[in-house]
Amino acid sequence: MPSPLLADLLSISTASVTSALHTLERAGLLTRTPQPDDGRMLVVALTEQGETVIDEFLHWWTAHRQKSWLEHLPPEEELTLARLLAKVSRHQPQPLTERQRRLIPPH
Repeated sequence: MPSPLLADLLSISTASVTSALHTLERAGLLTRTPQPDDGRMLVVALTEQGETVIDEFLHWWTAHRQKSWLEHLPPEEELTLARLLAKVSRHQPQPLTERQRRLIPPH
């Protein structure tokens, strides 16, 4: 994924993305390689170690988040929430179109 697209998806500056990517690359969690058709652009990809870290974090986060949410709900509401979350999680958001991006106020 080109880093400008990553910055766009995260709604942060490209400088912030570059700094974060540099740190993650030094830690061995991702690689940045020139884009084949445009050597000025870098393509960001997770390493195997990076994928492992992400998987472990998402597993921990999901379990922690669910536990903290569910401990305050009676069983019938817990079931309703679980069904709604499953329904929502099946939706994969698409990157914003140029028209949609123009509607977002600058930071």
